[in-house]
Order: sequence, then C-alpha cells, then structure tokens
Amino acid sequence: MESYTLGADSQFSTQFNDTFRLGYTASKTSVPVTLDTYGGAIPINMAQAVGVGSSANPEALAELYFPGVGSTYLATQDSQNRGRQWNLTDTFKWEIGRHLLSFGVDYRRIASPLTPASPQALGIFESPQAVLSNMTTLPSEMGWMSVSIGSAVRTSTFEREELA
Repeated sequence: MESYTLGADSQFSTQFNDTFRLGYTASKTSVPVTLDTYGGAIPINMAQAVGVGSSANPEALAELYFPGVGSTYLATQDSQNRGRQWNLTDTFKWEIGRHLLSFGVDYRRIASPLTPASPQALGIFESPQAVLSNMTTLPSEMGWMSVSIGSAVRTSTFEREELA
C-alpha cells in the first residue's frame, strides 16, 4: 500500500488563513489459490490440464459431488483488486470580531477495479462412474472481464460559524 499527502497552511493576515491537503492512496491485492506439495505431492498445472493454461489469469476447478455422501473440490486461480483514491480538501477561515467563519471543499475519487479469474473452467463429477470414466457431468467454460466495483466521485462544500 502506498499513501502520500501534500499539505500547506497559509496565514494571509491575522484574520485570514487557508489549509490545503492533497492525498493519494494506492493498494493492490491478489488472492492466489495454488496446489501445494503437501505429503510429497507433485502439483500439476491445473489450468493447462483443463485447457485454459494459455490464458493470462485462468481459474480451473474440478469438483467431486456424490449425492448422500458430500463433495470436495480442487481449484487454482488468481483474482486481483487495485484500489486508488484521490482526496483534496481546502478550508478557508476568516475571523471577524468574535466570529470565526470557515468555508471549504472536499473532493474524493475512489476507484476499485476487480479482476476476477478469466476464463473459468469447471469440471463437475456427480457420480463414481463419471470419475472412473473421466467424464464430467457438467463441463463448462466461462469468460470474465475486468469490472469496476465501488468507483465513486464525491464533492462536498461546507460552511461553519463559531463564536469565540
């Protein structure tokens, strides 16, 4: 995560001052799901084994489902999210006698594009016969694209009066 802030406090006279802040924050997350070497196992490239290995960000899933017994699955993927935020605030203060007047603006832009695994290859086996014959009951391949979730731009203004 990166975070930067630039600020300036200015006093123009005994009655006028200004506070300015500009901030930027960036973060990146990744959720890799991989096969391990537990117990001496040699992991395979599952995406390549199901035919989507040449894609940049594939998901491969094989599920074993036996009615009345239960289910288990084996999957690999790498979903990602990048967050970016800009924030600008400026507050102007004016002192008149016993009154302190404040005026300002607050601008905020938040973008959080999510990159799900793409394409997604699923193989679901629903019986022991399907496993033994290597025939999935519900084979499918779905494509995804990068989507933007949580993007927002918000600007607000304010004024306030205080008595000293």
